[in-house]
Amino acid sequence: MFTVSGYADVPEADRAAFAKGLPEHTRLTLAEPGCHFFSVKPHPTILGRYIVNEAFDDEAAYKAHIKRANRSEWAKISRNIKRSY
Repeated sequence: MFTVSGYADVPEADRAAFAKGLPEHTRLTLAEPGCHFFSVKPHPTILGRYIVNEAFDDEAAYKAHIKRANRSEWAKISRNIKRSY
């Protein structure tokens, strides 16, 4: 099992697009081969921060996820997000 966890800080100007695009990104990610778990939830006290938890079969499945996401609409939506995983 390959897991990723941490957080993403979404700039205020990008929050509406992020919130709108996240359900589709989540749906597509959960449909990927090797994805066991994918969760992106708002931090309870820090505005614009999202807690990220992901689990894949292995690193290869995670890399395939990144490759797919980088070619999707999500890449445009999330381009300004600071990720700390």
